[in-house]
Amino acid sequence: MTIGSFILKNALRNKRRATLSILSVAVSLFLLVTLQVALRELTLPPEDIGAALRVVVRSRVSIANLLPARQRPIIERIPGVEAVSPFSWFGGKFRNEENISFAQFAMEPTKLRSIFGEAKMSPEEYEAFEKDQTSCILGKITADKYHLKRGDRVTITSTIYPCTLDFKIAGIYSGTIDDRNMLFHHKYLDESGGSDGWVGMWWVKVRSIDEMQRVTDAINKTFANTSSEVRAETERAFQLSFISM
Repeated sequence: MTIGSFILKNALRNKRRATLSILSVAVSLFLLVTLQVALRELTLPPEDIGAALRVVVRSRVSIANLLPARQRPIIERIPGVEAVSPFSWFGGKFRNEENISFAQFAMEPTKLRSIFGEAKMSPEEYEAFEKDQTSCILGKITADKYHLKRGDRVTITSTIYPCTLDFKIAGIYSGTIDDRNMLFHHKYLDESGGSDGWVGMWWVKVRSIDEMQRVTDAINKTFANTSSEVRAETERAFQLSFISM
């Protein structure tokens, strides 16, 4: 009898023990692989060409602190900046759901194509979104989930702002790393009793990769020692800092 056959014979001598041993190893390997994949997805968020050129500007104190709208023309004049849009979290509930099931952000619709060019819609949908202040666009995953289509109306009640807004869906977008969000006009939020003169954060499109560091440094330096200091960082850095919070 060889050593190998001896080990195999004793390993299978008690079938229940052998089965439980195999299952315990299999479950352990499954948990290890699952946790490793989850950790990788959290610490290495997906990044495309568009994301590589985006800078997020938020309050240096806290992501919950608002920034004054007067910062926008100052950021736009910084060399290397191609486009700037406000980006404010609405935090609304849909259809009286207990929890917020998808994110809603107020932004400048005319900057959508330049800043978030990976959001794929027809030219008609882009045009409809830009022209109608009460319109919104919705990610395909959310639209499919709720069986919503272009032309439907949705009502969202904010948990942050003292208002309930009614929207007409101008388009369904896809192609981004998260086709779940709703985007709508920041002006609509301002005029509906939101927080006119204030924004949640700024999303900035930089002209080239070579100018990224210089632009982020310039933005941080411009508002240093002011009443509204900011933290400008790449989209990937923002995602990682958000996860850490």
